[in-house]
Amino acid sequence: MLVTEIMIAILLGLLIVVTSIYLTYFSHINYQKLKNNEQNEETPKKKIVLPIVLSIYLVFSIFIFVTKVSYSLSPTLGNQIHVSVNSTSMAAKNSANTYLKENKLNNQIAQYDIAVFDKYNEQEIKLYDIILFKQENKLIVHRVVEIREDQKYYTQGDNNKQRDDWTISKDQVLGIYNHSLIFLSFINYLGYTPGFYIAMVGVMYDLGVLLVYDIKKSRLTKELIKKDTE
Repeated sequence: MLVTEIMIAILLGLLIVVTSIYLTYFSHINYQKLKNNEQNEETPKKKIVLPIVLSIYLVFSIFIFVTKVSYSLSPTLGNQIHVSVNSTSMAAKNSANTYLKENKLNNQIAQYDIAVFDKYNEQEIKLYDIILFKQENKLIVHRVVEIREDQKYYTQGDNNKQRDDWTISKDQVLGIYNHSLIFLSFINYLGYTPGFYIAMVGVMYDLGVLLVYDIKKSRLTKELIKKDTE
């Protein structure tokens, strides 16, 4: 993951540099044209310059932010629960967990995946199901590795060597794993990388440039209009 995060940070950094230089230069040129119109005593029309590349960049950065915030709150949609799984306990198969290989269990959940769970409504929980449950006021996503006669469950992360130090009762279960949202999982993952914070700095800078030049152009336009009416 580290190499991927570094590459994402570099690519977003380059995008920020290009869009910031382009936006600053283009806004400055546009402002100078406005001043030249003032010298020619022509009344210019007010224009707001927002390059297409910057628009996509802004929307994408905001989308990452919204996705990160939304799924950190574990939203409930219809009969399903969407959860951002922020740990690595289900991200790989630990060789000590022989039951994974023996039962061909391949449904690993990578860190920052958006996992979709069917709401638990007293449906049957089977051995090796992945469940969403609450333990000590924390949401946990682990696999059922043993079902006791009293209908309590032992759980374990696929990436953990040992089972959890607790048993789970039915009233603690919130949902049963269905699938993961691959595209949104990647977007959500971006929200936890250094590149996301670099992107947000770029967004703030670019918005600042737009605001400053928009104010300057508005003032100059008002002065020109005032001169034309005198």
